[in-house]
Amino acid sequence: KSAPDGYTLLNSTHHAINKALYKTLPYDPDRDFAAVSRVATGPMVICINNNLPVRSLKELIAHARANPGKLFSAAAGNGSAPHLAAVQFEAAAGVKFTTVQFKGGGPAAQSLIAGDTHVMFATSPTVMGFIRGNRMRALAVTTRAASPAIAGIPGAEEAGLSGYDSSFSFGLYVPAGTPRAAIRRLHEAAAKALARPEGRDKSAAQGMDATPSASPDAFAAELRAEAPAW
Repeated sequence: KSAPDGYTLLNSTHHAINKALYKTLPYDPDRDFAAVSRVATGPMVICINNNLPVRSLKELIAHARANPGKLFSAAAGNGSAPHLAAVQFEAAAGVKFTTVQFKGGGPAAQSLIAGDTHVMFATSPTVMGFIRGNRMRALAVTTRAASPAIAGIPGAEEAGLSGYDSSFSFGLYVPAGTPRAAIRRLHEAAAKALARPEGRDKSAAQGMDATPSASPDAFAAELRAEAPAW
């Protein structure tokens, strides 16, 4: 509802996610915003409790298929990116977890370490310290290929699951009606910032790769293409 003057921006995930999750919204994602640029994209990390008797993603899938509903999946809240990645994994792998919702990734990670849950899909900042400390095991990232921002963990396809590719991203939006000149200027500024080493490093610290769109129109086209999947 802010004035469309180019001075108020929204940093948000894909609007189609909210359209899919909520029956009603107090805004129209397709009408009320104008796309500026994608900012960064990142995968989640598929982690397991150290005592689970599997050593690879293929073994996790086999174990889950042999024990439907018996593996507890720790989730960071209904509709969170890790929760959606887990749901997409179940569909792609043909498995069924029993999902346990927690109030954020931190409590979910603690439950995995304690052994109250068996598997977790998590953003990398939430779990990489625990993985490096050998308090949980990482099997793969949730994208088809490995991510430069999360070194040493294979992509899902390399780890044995084809057809699975789940990531989360953030993009910049402005209120609909913002002048095109202002949108172009904001896009140029975002692209320059994300091309700098410090911009890329900030993204990597959050387990994401800087992925600026080629133009505002290109970002809008990407959003339209991705919407049906959500």
